[in-house]
Amino acid sequence: LDFASTPRDVKQALDARVVGQDAAKRAVAVAICEHYHNARRCVEDPERRAKHWHKKNVLLVGPSGSGKTQLCRALADVAGAAYIKADATMFSATGFVGRDVDDVVAQLVDAAGGDETAAAFGVVHVDEIDKVAERPGGLLGGGGSVNTRDVQTSLLKLMEDAELPLPQSPGNRRGAANATSRGKTFSTKHVLFVFSGAFEGLPAARSVDAFGAACPNRLVEAGLIREFVGRVPVRCALDPLSIDDLVAILDADADVSPMNQWRDTFAAHGIDLSWERGALEVVALRAHAHGLGARSLLAELDVVFRDLAFTLPGAYDGALHVDAELVENPGAALLRLM
Repeated sequence: LDFASTPRDVKQALDARVVGQDAAKRAVAVAICEHYHNARRCVEDPERRAKHWHKKNVLLVGPSGSGKTQLCRALADVAGAAYIKADATMFSATGFVGRDVDDVVAQLVDAAGGDETAAAFGVVHVDEIDKVAERPGGLLGGGGSVNTRDVQTSLLKLMEDAELPLPQSPGNRRGAANATSRGKTFSTKHVLFVFSGAFEGLPAARSVDAFGAACPNRLVEAGLIREFVGRVPVRCALDPLSIDDLVAILDADADVSPMNQWRDTFAAHGIDLSWERGALEVVALRAHAHGLGARSLLAELDVVFRDLAFTLPGAYDGALHVDAELVENPGAALLRLM
């Protein structure tokens, strides 16, 4: 735990991995720096670890495809954190019984390479938190078998300072029992929790204040209990991605761009893929029309490249330049190449 970055350092690193969402990146950069600078001091001074700590858990609110998961993964990567992603619906399926809690803890320890100290300051990302909100028509609403308030209350205990039995490995019930019998436990006191949810159909939940933070009252109206909202003091509202944002994703040098994956796919068959901005703009315009954010890019690119990727390998080993005309009519471009 030799973390020494500043929020500005983290923000700059996130900019290379996440397109847009400037306000959210600033907020999580400050939160992760505070978290890991405290972790470093706790390791250096064990007495500090026992003191009360106001943990800055995070809530990311934004539409599907706006980059919530990408932001969390990039944040953990930049910080070098032990990181796991869970789904709130997994917990709701059983009311967050001990078995699921053990699994999460074991996964976090595994993510830290077995280093329990690193895991104790790790990051747990719980997605789809809006699916356990108390509202009619929700996943558990309208007379579901599991009470959403109970699910959220159970999460509250985990977010605070829960002492959980430390199993030897995920799903190893015998190992978990042995760990319990030895009295070996894991504290979540210094684990940072990042929650995310789209809250689709509840646009009021994405209302923001002057600082771009999701408004607490709107989140309560959306079905999160007040105690839960109070324990996620860092609340960020992510914007829907614009057409320019989608073009920037496609044109990025980093792995965030699916175009780079297609280039690798064609390169494996000796085909040199290149493209121009006009082609990316057509793809982005089509993807944006679906209202699914960055996820639509994959589907639109599949439409463009599917026949080319099937026919060209083994039959063509030259250059494949993607312009707007090819995007509009990939079949005609294939005929010209063959």
